[in-house]
Amino acid sequence: MSRNDKSIDGLVRRTGDAPRAPRNLSDVKTTTSREYGRTARKPELKDDIDEVLRNLPDPSEESPKKLRSKRKKAKKQGKPKKKIIKRVLLVLLILFLAGLGYFIYRFIKFGDSVFEGSIISLIQKEKLKEDANGRTNILIFGTEEAGHPGADLTDSIMVLSINQTTKDAYMISLPRDLYVGTCTSTGKLNETYWCTYQDDEAKEKAGAEALQAEASKILGLDIQYWVHVNWEVLRKSVEAVGGVDVTIESSDPRGILDRNFDWVCNYQCYFVNYKNGEVAHMDGEHALAFARARNAAGGYGLPRGNFDREHNQQLVLAALQKKALSAGVLANPKRVLDLMESLGQNLHTSFHTSEVQTLIELAKDVKNDDIISVPLLDGEKDIHYMKTANIDGISVVVPTAGQGNYEAIHSYIKKVLSNDPVAREYASIDVLNGSDTEGLGAAEAKKLEQANYNVVNVSNAPSTISGKIEIYQLNSKMTGTAKALKKRFSVKTIQTKLPAGIASDSDFVIIFGKSTSK
Repeated sequence: MSRNDKSIDGLVRRTGDAPRAPRNLSDVKTTTSREYGRTARKPELKDDIDEVLRNLPDPSEESPKKLRSKRKKAKKQGKPKKKIIKRVLLVLLILFLAGLGYFIYRFIKFGDSVFEGSIISLIQKEKLKEDANGRTNILIFGTEEAGHPGADLTDSIMVLSINQTTKDAYMISLPRDLYVGTCTSTGKLNETYWCTYQDDEAKEKAGAEALQAEASKILGLDIQYWVHVNWEVLRKSVEAVGGVDVTIESSDPRGILDRNFDWVCNYQCYFVNYKNGEVAHMDGEHALAFARARNAAGGYGLPRGNFDREHNQQLVLAALQKKALSAGVLANPKRVLDLMESLGQNLHTSFHTSEVQTLIELAKDVKNDDIISVPLLDGEKDIHYMKTANIDGISVVVPTAGQGNYEAIHSYIKKVLSNDPVAREYASIDVLNGSDTEGLGAAEAKKLEQANYNVVNVSNAPSTISGKIEIYQLNSKMTGTAKALKKRFSVKTIQTKLPAGIASDSDFVIIFGKSTSK
């Protein structure tokens, strides 16, 4: 066989064979002898040709070398994209960690400046200290912001008493002008902290403890903790929670007006001006002014001066507690952090960091509506444990029993904070004689007083009732006293209007008929 007898496909052809089959199998078609003028190929030969053709490279495809080169190039081009993604993720991670670190830093800074002890102790949950009656008593006092005249005078002094088990709480405000004979010429209670502190930050604790001891002496309470805030913390805290809502309570039908703060609006408004009974939404500045108002500059609605101011301070604090614990604030990290930071800059306390978790739980469990205000002076409720006086030409406040005589106050506070619901609620009771027996009302009132009931009025009923006792409950919150009266007299309380001819602002009215009680 000659060299020319070999075709490029490696097959040996004889002269006269049919034309070479096309490279693409799709072009192969069945032919007949008529088309080529001779007999068709044998099937075996066609199968061999198809097999060879299937193994031939397609000219339309790129060579393996070119494909490998292309893949390497694509791989190199893909690397920068992956690097960019990695770098973006890394930057995001760094920003997240930086933000978290800053948050932790601010929280630690807050804890270190507010509480005693290490910030690590926050993971602990210690029970708060208690007195012999199972109550935790906390002195809370406020001063002006730094740079203000008289910045270290404690113009707001109150004691919060909480039972950690029953969750009941009482707030007692102490008159700032109460004469206690401390180290200054005026001898007022609001100078006690400053006398010891004397602008020396290292002595802040000593000043706070001196005021704590004085408050304990006045109320007859073992006070375990103290909290020092300035007026700035109130303003910032109210701003941090988005404002508070306060119900205006005044004996004046017009409401409350104090012109002492009109300078805030350049004397173009009445800055503290509220209608009686309205629910006023206050921002930080208005809440602060309202808490400091005391009927100055020709105002009205605060006839008791500082005593009304102390009551309004309690209202603002209760509203702040309610708003701070609301879902809207707790769900907003910025507001929580702002609130914490406002406290951290303006609040100091003797609480230990290991007690913080217990404090937070108590703040959630003790609702502001359940915090009972305990007044030392309230003409409407006939509570007169304090009075104004003049000592050496200075207007001061002294106990009604006499300067330095706190026995009546101790007895009163003990009753209010007692586990006995009657003494604790200290509900006001009118006793009316509805019988024809002279002196019956006075005799029954005396028995009630001996049993720690708070009888504020004894008189005759406009008409007699026969053979029974009627007990009208005018205050639905006094449930403990209602139960005790029901048990004492075996009579259900009546929660309807009083009989014709009888008017009362007391919590209960008891009318005794011909048949006396036990």
